[in-house]
Amino acid sequence: MKPKHTQGPWIVGKRVAEPGKIDRILVGREGQPGMVEYTVASIHGYSENADDNARVIAAAPELLSYLKEAVEDCPCTVAERASGHLVRCRAPFWQEAIDKAEGRS
Repeated sequence: MKPKHTQGPWIVGKRVAEPGKIDRILVGREGQPGMVEYTVASIHGYSENADDNARVIAAAPELLSYLKEAVEDCPCTVAERASGHLVRCRAPFWQEAIDKAEGRS
């Protein structure tokens, strides 16, 4: 199934409203090197954790891809995962996160 979100990788860029003052952090696909061409998220204002938040958002496409691989690599059957038969099996939680990211929950 083709993802409905903007394909990654995504990068973090900063918009400067006036010299020396960052007013917005942008996350999106890269156009010219280091420049956000297509914005998927915009963090307005600048706080001490804005850069960290932007990096987490920018990592989303890769994290989703790796999480899907982890679910596929789980040795449990679909029925076993649904029943929670293994205490240490994390696949049901991973699937919940995938469903949230893809708008199914």
